[in-house]
Amino acid sequence: MAPILKKKHKLRGHVKEHVKVETVVLPTGPAKLPLSYYPDERGDRFMIRLTKGFIRNFHPEYDYSNDKFEVQCAKPFNVKEWEHWRNILKILETTHDSRGDGVIDFWHRLPDEDGLGAWFFLFYHAALFVVFQTKDGAI
Repeated sequence: MAPILKKKHKLRGHVKEHVKVETVVLPTGPAKLPLSYYPDERGDRFMIRLTKGFIRNFHPEYDYSNDKFEVQCAKPFNVKEWEHWRNILKILETTHDSRGDGVIDFWHRLPDEDGLGAWFFLFYHAALFVVFQTKDGAI
């Protein structure tokens, strides 16, 4: 158990309530991993904050203050489905980067003249989230 969870009983209870260990099929084979079952709106807010932070970091000149963001979570997928996502990323001409050794890979495309953009976040080669970004409510 993490040291902070030993001291913080309320936090430990909250984590126990929303995190379950389940078997996930990864490209390297099945693995038991802790999965978060936090309420969707809470996860959505986190993903939008993460996206805005990356925009500030990689594109400080871009003003997203009037942009709209929508989060979608892709279900666990196999190798064949991952190839499908890779093809989508190539078609969209996204830019790729990563942080941590396999912790997070992300691809993005800022809104252009069509007003549409997207951020793809892949955590631990297992959980894929897509944050759609629209300029001035383009959709």
